Amino acid sequence: MPTYKWYKGTQELTDTLKYNFDKGTLKIMGLVKEDEGEYTCHATNPAADLVVGSTDLVVMITPNLIEMDSDVTIIERSEGRLMCVVSGDPLPDITWEKAEGEKWGDGFTDLAAGIKVTYEEGPTKYSRALILTLNPAQIEHAGTYTCAASNLAGSLHSPANVSISYEAIFKDMPDMVYSWVNNSVNISCDVDANPPATLEWLKGGQPVLNNPLDVTVTGEGHHSEITVKTTNSEDFAAYECRAMNPVGTKSRMVAINEAFAPPVEPTVFWPIVTPTTVSFEITPPTDTGGLPPSGYEVKYHKIEDAYLNEKKTHQFPAAEGVGPYILDGLEPSTAYEMSMSVVNLVGAGVPYEGIKLETHVVREPDSPRFAEKKQDSEHANKYTLTWSPPISNGGKDIEYYEIFYHAIKYADNKTDQYVKEGGEGRSTVDPPQTSFDLRGLKADTEYYVKIFAKNEIGKSQPAEHFFRTQPGQDIDPYVTPKEVKSGGLSTGAIVGIIIAILLIVLIIVDVYCYMTNQCGVLWGICVNLCGKEATSAKVKEVQMEEGRTGEADAKPKPTVTVEEPQDDNVKDPEPDVEPKEEDTVETPAEELEPEDKEEAPEEIKMEEKEPEDKDRATEETPMIQQESDGDGIETPTKESRDEEDHSKPRETQA
Repeated sequence: MPTYKWYKGTQELTDTLKYNFDKGTLKIMGLVKEDEGEYTCHATNPAADLVVGSTDLVVMITPNLIEMDSDVTIIERSEGRLMCVVSGDPLPDITWEKAEGEKWGDGFTDLAAGIKVTYEEGPTKYSRALILTLNPAQIEHAGTYTCAASNLAGSLHSPANVSISYEAIFKDMPDMVYSWVNNSVNISCDVDANPPATLEWLKGGQPVLNNPLDVTVTGEGHHSEITVKTTNSEDFAAYECRAMNPVGTKSRMVAINEAFAPPVEPTVFWPIVTPTTVSFEITPPTDTGGLPPSGYEVKYHKIEDAYLNEKKTHQFPAAEGVGPYILDGLEPSTAYEMSMSVVNLVGAGVPYEGIKLETHVVREPDSPRFAEKKQDSEHANKYTLTWSPPISNGGKDIEYYEIFYHAIKYADNKTDQYVKEGGEGRSTVDPPQTSFDLRGLKADTEYYVKIFAKNEIGKSQPAEHFFRTQPGQDIDPYVTPKEVKSGGLSTGAIVGIIIAILLIVLIIVDVYCYMTNQCGVLWGICVNLCGKEATSAKVKEVQMEEGRTGEADAKPKPTVTVEEPQDDNVKDPEPDVEPKEEDTVETPAEELEPEDKEEAPEEIKMEEKEPEDKDRATEETPMIQQESDGDGIETPTKESRDEEDHSKPRETQA
């Protein structure tokens, strides 16, 4: 067996703690940069000493952070540096990265942003430093930065926080505010500062103290408010908000100026007059008393009532531009005198006077208005017609809008000459609606529309409109309109309602006939299907004529007798029955014989009638005589009952 020996350069390796020998294998413990070099393996035996092989060992070192600024505070507009020192072999490549995704390496320079990046030598042979210079430091430089280093052996990332200190920055603070006598004005002071600032208010260089009657200071931290009640001229002054922190002190002045009602009259363009309205266009003056106009005030009265010295007042809120501003509620054919003033928070200013006008007589409305005379539809079979109300309704409310439309065909190469094609559609729309969908139209077709406005007096002149439908076919279904009034009923619905009303009337008449004369459809159904017997006097007369009463009955039926005893020989077969308030006599089924209960009517009512009704009943109803039951009792006739006084008690006999 040969013996193996290892050499580094010319020196034989014998340290068994550092090196581990296993036949022809060498293992180096605790590898360091100094272990780098050429290694040779020798094999010897008694016959020879041979070099088996050799190799060069290169030792690489992963990046290692030697020094870094992890938390840095820089004063605004000064110079600040971030340093990252890293070792490694090969020497690592180093970059600075910001959280927002920006990345800078050696040689990067941005003078506008105040950023510069350079390499510097490190403390050892295998180290170097990357310096990030911020000059001048800006508030935007604050944030988290990362030092990133890498080589063939590995990489590292180490973060650092940068904070920028700066003086107070005032937010949205005006230079001037307006107030007036006996008014309170509020001023806010908001700042942003690092470190946080302390706020105080001063007037004339002296701190403002809390005085609930005149001045109130509230707030803390970065926000403070002062409320000043301007009761005299001394309160109209400059107030200072002062903010202090370790970086410095900053102040902002706010002046409280006195405001007045507008000292100059407005410019009023000649109004547009209708029977009940006046429309103005108004331009405010350049001097509005220090405050923007909050509106306009018009005062007016009838010229014939000028001696009363009573004027009506109406205020319009300020709108963009010159208006128009519409005064309504006037009387037709009436002369008025008016004045117009600009209004601000202090009050109404100098008026524009001498506006005299007379409203028009009541008439038909003006024409509706279209934004464009011609337009293309977005659909093939539908078009949404939109218009604006008339400028004047003629002094009467608009009742409805009437729309007529039909297809047209233009003459060759002429857009102002056309002929009508097909039928004409008509629709009506109730105010305040000012749009309507025309459906069931032909695709790729020109259409003509005219629309009228109708009031109590009459129709307006028509407003005309043209449109063209798109080619193709709409996906959604539609219904072709005939005669449609917005919110109205179709012809079929009207016919249905009329038929329903007639049926209800017939049913009411039939029920009346059933209740009064025992006839009609309902009575026939009850008799034929339900087995209910007719009980009217007229029906009983028919029964006698046909022989269905008296001996024709197989069984005796209960008979109700209402009588008044005339002598002592007449006996009451049954006890007296207490008369009811409704003058109704009932025969309970329990009082009948068992064989009679099946045929006994449930209830028989005797109703009192007026004398003429009794006479008529007497003429129509013959006397019905009951067969003797052995006691000689007869059923009184209708004539005998009519002669008796209704105050006497009635009796019921079955």
